Amino acid sequence: MPPWIGELLIGAVVLYVTWSILKRYGHKITDSFTMSIFIATMILTAISIEVYGIITSILILLLGFSNSNRILMGLGIISLLFSISSYYYFLDITLLEKAGTLLVLGIALLILYWTLKHFLLVDKEVENG
Repeated sequence: MPPWIGELLIGAVVLYVTWSILKRYGHKITDSFTMSIFIATMILTAISIEVYGIITSILILLLGFSNSNRILMGLGIISLLFSISSYYYFLDITLLEKAGTLLVLGIALLILYWTLKHFLLVDKEVENG
């Protein structure tokens, strides 16, 4: 089987874990926040098909962050750094393609961070008054 099938299956696991975490905090599947999280997860899965191991590292980070487990978050960060560095030294593609893929992944992660921060601040302001 091609390696991208494994990345898609891991992406499906990440979607399930994301849904479980959102359900734990009382979000419904019809919320716009939940849909935006699912879309962001699918975008990260699509980007990580080219960079093997990124979505797995993000899953470890997600589990560590949702449970406030610093050891798991540290392992996720180490795994993320290892995945990015092993991809960078993968010699089948040119340096320009490597840099382009990492640039797109970095921009997507920054946009995801900004979007989540923006939505979470709006939710906290509504709850506080």
